[in-house]
Amino acid sequence: MAQLYAYQSEFEARAEATIRDGANYYEKLKKTKDKATSRTATITHFTPIVNGVEAECDAKVEAVIANLKKELEAIGAQTDIIGTIRETYAREKQLKLSYYANKYLS
Repeated sequence: MAQLYAYQSEFEARAEATIRDGANYYEKLKKTKDKATSRTATITHFTPIVNGVEAECDAKVEAVIANLKKELEAIGAQTDIIGTIRETYAREKQLKLSYYANKYLS
């Protein structure tokens, strides 16, 4: 479980850095283009980057969860918690994505 929290911190830091990069990119574009064009170009440029970070995070989290499930099965323990962990991860991720969308895309 500690590894999940470490990944959360790592990827939140990467998300913040990507957002700062995006804000800088947008500000530079705004000097030569109108606001709408700059915004569209920034979103177009950074969406694949954000999606890549998200996919990497999802894969690492899934690997930790799969390993935990394997360990629980190896000792004959119940694995009900696995579904709860996945649901919690999905909910926390959605909350964070909503936060960033509201903060930067509104």
